[in-house]
Amino acid sequence: MKYVYFLQHGYELPNGQDVVKEIGVYSTYKKAKEARERFKDLPEFKKYKDGFHIGKWKFGEHEWEEGFFAHIEGGVGYTFHPLFKDYIK
Repeated sequence: MKYVYFLQHGYELPNGQDVVKEIGVYSTYKKAKEARERFKDLPEFKKYKDGFHIGKWKFGEHEWEEGFFAHIEGGVGYTFHPLFKDYIK
């Protein structure tokens, strides 16, 4: 297996805050799609059915080299750390 497929769900609250839920990682795109179908009608997800995203990651590769987001205490927001790329070799 060279790749994995991750399923996440996200949307923006009226106050502008992003909500993102990491749902799972799957061995095939088909399995990720099947999981999306199972989750889409649950109360936490059905209001924002278009909020699902399936991504593809390659094993042994860095996927986010330009920085990362860190959770700020209390769940108020996020901040960007662009210097992270200096640590990826």
